[in-house]
Amino acid sequence: MAAVFRAYLRTFDGKVDAATKTITADREAAESAFSDLVNRVSLDGQKFAAVLSYNNGQLAFHRFDRNPGDADYWRDKLGEIEWPTGQIGRPSEMAGGKAVKVTTACQFQP
Repeated sequence: MAAVFRAYLRTFDGKVDAATKTITADREAAESAFSDLVNRVSLDGQKFAAVLSYNNGQLAFHRFDRNPGDADYWRDKLGEIEWPTGQIGRPSEMAGGKAVKVTTACQFQP
């Protein structure tokens, strides 16, 4: 499964603004897109949210109707996002690995 980050704006009734949607495998691009969304001060006080997800799991959810220090307010704490670590996806080749053909034998006894 390929790693996928998504960043987008959505309304509180779940509608996604397609014009704001970023889908990428690049963490830096996702971080930049989410930061750009969160810093839209023109949306402050409104019923909108900026969403950042990784493989359909939520990493951060910024509500524009919240204030600094409130839950779901990420503008002043973007550095606290818990990004996935380690290798993303399967390795293209295992170090020291070799191809092995595996077969199984099954004996049927009535």
